[in-house]
Amino acid sequence: MEKSAEVHAVAIGNGSSIDQHKSHAWTKGCRVGVGVSRSGDGFMWTLEAIAVAAADAVGDIADEALLPQFQVDFAIILSRNPSFVYELNFEICNNSSFSDESDRLALLDFKSRISEDPLQIMSLWNDSTHFCSWFGVTCSPTSTTVTVLNLKAQRLSGFITPSIGNLTYLIGINLRNNSFYGEIPQELGRLRHLHLQHLNLTYNSFGGNLPSNLSHCTQLRVLDVGANKLVGQIPEQLNSLSKLVFLQLTVNNLTGSIPAWIGNFSSSSFLVLARNNLQGCIPSELGRLSSLEFFQLYGNNLSCTIPPQIYNISSIFYFSVTKNQLHGSLPPDVGLTLPNLETFAGAVNSFTGPIPASLSNASRLQVLDFSQNGLTGSVPQNLARLSGLVRLNFETNRLGNGKVGELNFLGSLANCTSLEVLGLDYNQFGGILSNSIANLSSQLNILTLGGNMMHGGIPIGIGNLVNLTDLGLEYNYLSGHLPDTLAREATKVTITIFEL
Repeated sequence: MEKSAEVHAVAIGNGSSIDQHKSHAWTKGCRVGVGVSRSGDGFMWTLEAIAVAAADAVGDIADEALLPQFQVDFAIILSRNPSFVYELNFEICNNSSFSDESDRLALLDFKSRISEDPLQIMSLWNDSTHFCSWFGVTCSPTSTTVTVLNLKAQRLSGFITPSIGNLTYLIGINLRNNSFYGEIPQELGRLRHLHLQHLNLTYNSFGGNLPSNLSHCTQLRVLDVGANKLVGQIPEQLNSLSKLVFLQLTVNNLTGSIPAWIGNFSSSSFLVLARNNLQGCIPSELGRLSSLEFFQLYGNNLSCTIPPQIYNISSIFYFSVTKNQLHGSLPPDVGLTLPNLETFAGAVNSFTGPIPASLSNASRLQVLDFSQNGLTGSVPQNLARLSGLVRLNFETNRLGNGKVGELNFLGSLANCTSLEVLGLDYNQFGGILSNSIANLSSQLNILTLGGNMMHGGIPIGIGNLVNLTDLGLEYNYLSGHLPDTLAREATKVTITIFEL
């Protein structure tokens, strides 16, 4: 399909030369934007259709510090000879096959680097059909430029060719869940300007550093490179990706600290940095992410306290800082400032202080897990208002004082009809187990109460928990017999009563 490459030009010079450029460009069907430089000499052109290829071929990249005054994205100093500029301009505008051939060759080079293809996807990439019809390739509806490369979950193995940077109109790349290896090519930085918005390389085996040249892709909304083997620090240059909405770097071997400039990504709603080797404090600047919804930092080596500003981002529904070295207490009003919480997890840290009663106001809460910390006090009775709770886990803390009545809250949890996991073992709860435990959710799978100071018998009604698979009552002061109803379930329930 014939088409004209689109050229955006900025002419620097006197008014007459600008008019000449406009006139010649329009006669060739090219869009032109015109601005006047303060420097007053030379010709500066933005050739969006060929971008870096043109810079490599005929000129040097201009000083990008000058670009804001022209309101253009990319500039190349081609020549101070107008005839040369016109000649190149006309060639680009009249060449209908330039981008076609460039895209086709880039795709064929991509194919040549595939080492394993059990589904034989690449066999469909041949000259019997136009490349816009190849599996996983999407082209613009108004041209034959490749805009999307989507080969997710096709069991492909190989490495990404640097020539992928020649697909200069790519909006999205999705190679998720394959077996690509090697380094992520720096040439992805060529996919700049108004184009690349979505890059998903998660669940592969990419190694090396995160490419700093991605900083040129300033329109990126999604950067997902989780579950790879990336190393090194998060490049400082990526602070230019201010339009990111989704940043996932989870399950790699990244080191260093969390950059404070991530707090400038005002549109971000997903920040996922879990399971790396990040150290230091959580930057208070992250509290500026007013649209943040998903906040996951678990499985790092982060220390200090959680900045109070983060607890004020009311849009957060998923909050996980599990398995770090964080300390401090939970804000008393956290359930009011984070009313949309569905998951609130901070297990395996060093948090102290009481469980905030205000959590009962987070009515959507499903997972509340602060096990293996140093929390003290009692379990608030009003947590029973959280009818959607699925997991409630406070095991291995310092809750309770060995007094009678400290387990009375268990009866109120009958309102939590979706509860599947209730972990309270290895605390200091005293008193007896009331028969009201029989009213707990019929969906309950795991109930752990070992390592406390309970006494008395095991309630007969505990056998009503028909979906129970794990019951822990060890290291208490219980007496009497195992209820018959529970003994009959012993073949399908793991019951731990005594530890030798």
